[in-house]
Amino acid sequence: MALLRFIRVFAGFSGPILSLALHFFVTLCYIKGWDKATAVTVFPLWSWALVGILIVFTGWLFMRNKFGLLVVSVWAITALVGADEIPGILHSIQGKKLPETHPETHGEKAVIRVATINCMDRRAEALLEAKPYAPDVVLVQESPSAGRLRQISQQFYGKDGTSYGGSFCGIITRGKVTPIANSRNPRYTHATVSFADGRTIDVVSIHLKHAITRWDLWDKDCWRTHYHNRKIRRQELVEILTEVSLNHGGRPVIVGGDFNAPASDAVFNLLRYRFLDSYRAAGSGWGNTFFNRLPVLRIDQLWATYDVTPVNARAFPTRNSDHRLLVCDYTLD
Repeated sequence: MALLRFIRVFAGFSGPILSLALHFFVTLCYIKGWDKATAVTVFPLWSWALVGILIVFTGWLFMRNKFGLLVVSVWAITALVGADEIPGILHSIQGKKLPETHPETHGEKAVIRVATINCMDRRAEALLEAKPYAPDVVLVQESPSAGRLRQISQQFYGKDGTSYGGSFCGIITRGKVTPIANSRNPRYTHATVSFADGRTIDVVSIHLKHAITRWDLWDKDCWRTHYHNRKIRRQELVEILTEVSLNHGGRPVIVGGDFNAPASDAVFNLLRYRFLDSYRAAGSGWGNTFFNRLPVLRIDQLWATYDVTPVNARAFPTRNSDHRLLVCDYTLD
């Protein structure tokens, strides 16, 4: 009996202790953003919270104790504080909502509506799903061809429709497009858009290296693969931001597209000192965009320089893509 009691007590406490150790390790990985820990942070924080709580539950089967409840509370608080989905949910509770009809103004300032969509295998049907929301600019990844993009821009905007890029990254808009000649990397398309009312912005459509998500964390090769994958994506973003910095001419800039990294990824540290995450600042609802049917990651994002103010943002399901459509309303300061 004494042995059985020892086993019961040991199992009852080992679960919460193991879960607490996992919490310390996972939290440290997210805070530090180590490249070598990408295999951990590629998953949403709340998924690790579910694993940690499940481990506590296994110990709870042997012995119920307050220590286990404390560890569950720690995981719950961490998920609520750190999960990327929380700001959008809180904004929804507060009544914030992106109007499906394009608003002309917000306060006394004119609104620019920008959307981003990955068309999955260059499907024009996916891009056309943005039309009901009447965006002024659409950033496109896995874009239809340049010729098809021109046709679609005219379907959106009539004779005022213009486009740039195609086949990999593209832009369609109701404004005049002036391509930036230095943006020759197929990973992005950079152009200046001038509207009829005199407003001018730079927009950049981005599609970084495809992500890798492996579950076999016990394999060293899994950690190495994730590590190298993030390094490539960071280098791509460094190159893009360097070109944008050299050529935006002091104009407001909106950068968006498929970053192939979750919103908590350390690669976004490159953006934070000059750009604001539009969804985190003004988004409502469930902001994750991938997968379309079961969105667990927010890899499609819009970022704007601090002279652009995001006022509303929302992700919408699609029928013809494996990504959701992200729409954001902005005003220029």
